[in-house]
Amino acid sequence: MRKASAACFLGLLGFAGLRFMWMSAKDSLPESGGPGLPDESAEWCPLPPVVAASSGDGLLPSEHLMESSQLVLQVKRLAAAVRVPTQSFDDNGDVDEDPRWATFAEFHRVLADLFPRVHARLQLRKVNRYGLLYTMPGSNTTLKPIVFMAHQDVVPADVDAPWTYPPFAGHYDGTFLWGRGAADCKNVLVGLLSVLEDLLAQSAFAPRRTIVLSFGFDEETGGQRGATELSRALEATWGADSMLLLLDEGGMGVQKESSIERSENEESERSEGKKEREEKRQILFAYPGVGEKGYLDLQLTLTVDGGHSSRPPAHSGIGMMADMIHALEQPASEQEDRPFTPRLPVTSPFRRVLECRARHAPAAVPGWLRPALLHDSEKDIAARLVAAAQQQTGEAADERWLMQTSQAVDVIAGGIKVNALPERVTAAINYRIALHEGPADVVRRAEEVLGAVAARHRLRVVNEVDLTSEGEESTRGSENSNNDDKSDSENNNDYKTSDSENSNNDKTSDIENQKYAGLLSISTSQNLPVAPLSPTGLSDGVWARFAGTLRAVFETTETGHNHTVVPVGNIMTGNTDTTHYWALTRNIYRFTPSREGTRLAAHAIDERMDMTAHLEGMRVYYNLIRNFDSWDEE
Repeated sequence: MRKASAACFLGLLGFAGLRFMWMSAKDSLPESGGPGLPDESAEWCPLPPVVAASSGDGLLPSEHLMESSQLVLQVKRLAAAVRVPTQSFDDNGDVDEDPRWATFAEFHRVLADLFPRVHARLQLRKVNRYGLLYTMPGSNTTLKPIVFMAHQDVVPADVDAPWTYPPFAGHYDGTFLWGRGAADCKNVLVGLLSVLEDLLAQSAFAPRRTIVLSFGFDEETGGQRGATELSRALEATWGADSMLLLLDEGGMGVQKESSIERSENEESERSEGKKEREEKRQILFAYPGVGEKGYLDLQLTLTVDGGHSSRPPAHSGIGMMADMIHALEQPASEQEDRPFTPRLPVTSPFRRVLECRARHAPAAVPGWLRPALLHDSEKDIAARLVAAAQQQTGEAADERWLMQTSQAVDVIAGGIKVNALPERVTAAINYRIALHEGPADVVRRAEEVLGAVAARHRLRVVNEVDLTSEGEESTRGSENSNNDDKSDSENNNDYKTSDSENSNNDKTSDIENQKYAGLLSISTSQNLPVAPLSPTGLSDGVWARFAGTLRAVFETTETGHNHTVVPVGNIMTGNTDTTHYWALTRNIYRFTPSREGTRLAAHAIDERMDMTAHLEGMRVYYNLIRNFDSWDEE
């Protein structure tokens, strides 16, 4: 009995000691992801294998595109393209009616002169007069084609603005080529045609896979005349889901992040008492766009009685509209600073971006992020990221919009004379819709907010919103909005929402009879749901080959040599011509292959393109053609 008691006592003492040691060790361990602590974050962001172009195809290596003779040639070509002012205006008429489209015919003549082999050997179809559809048939018709896109048009440039060099001069300063379209996106268009021109000059070039170039001419105004017709032409020829890969402009290029990595010899050096060393490396992130936010333009039109400004009402039409805008811009809650709540869904590509940064460049992210991604809610993580973004500037601050619907009141008009009360006031509001919301959500909130303001000002609301044309349910006559509106009108006889077709006849009489102080019409001019997300898993062969090609090129450039490139898909806050091509493939990627700081001032004064970076981008197109041509898996 005594021996047993002693053994029991010693056992308990030993257990207590072990538990104390474990608790002490546990307290000293990091929350997650630390050395020796495997968790799911260790599986984040696996790198795709590098896909180098095979020398077996007999073609020159892509490095030949970096030669000085190529630089001279590309400066000549891009400058010639920039000198043709293919400006796209919001009020352009049809191609057969508006003479401003004629400049695109001149642009086509310039392209034919610059790229004679392309125009001699590729099939060229002009779609809706100015859309360019180049096709080089492959020898194996069982392989799906690959499509490369760009747009010919540029945003208008004010020639009287203080440009360093005239916007259509195509000036080259030895580093940058300056001018409207140099960075968006005649650089892409010229680069693609130059790559085909170069390949066609090589006798070994005999592609098995069909190559398609699709160049729209009104991307900057929505693509309805260009991309819409081009995509229809492709679908009519090839069918739905007929393309292997579609690559357009966009993305966020290649950006640097600093990371500290231990050298391979560190542990042995430490055991030998030698000074510990750390090897500083640069991590390059390649950010193709694999999705786009939704889009909505909301139009408000307020009609009120006019009169002399010496006898004004409590609020003029402009005052009422200001009240509406103020209400729309109020935060969603006390915890928010903007009208819409940010979220970071588990399906969001931006979440993958954060995981990749946390794993491959931990010094570039706050210490709380890794455990938060593992344990916190999508709303809480987004709130912390937005709070951090508010303390930043530039792109870091803009990343909030990858998690949040944006609202911008961009146009307002009203009044014609300083002593006359305005009778008509209009406002246009642009929304870029986050992944967790849709156009109907945006409209529903606007209707609720504006309804309350309308009630205060005795305004009749005419709902002319219809989202059915873009694949969303119609909010006109929808159950939710009508029930809410009915309740409001029953409780407050000064406010009523009605369908436009039932109200056109009595709009004016209502004002004349003083039943309402005015009429507020709510409508939309453009709407687009969130784009489908393209695959980015390494099990998807198209993404793996695309991403591996990016690694192969950018890890062998002068600035990226011996560095690690991490390709990770992200969301675009803007929209491209790809919105019209969704039916052709699920593998839609938006990526202008250029390093950070080499494409500057797109859409702004002093737009310019680093020509060395332009050559690097050509290497990407060149190797993508080769790598997908040698690939049979689909």
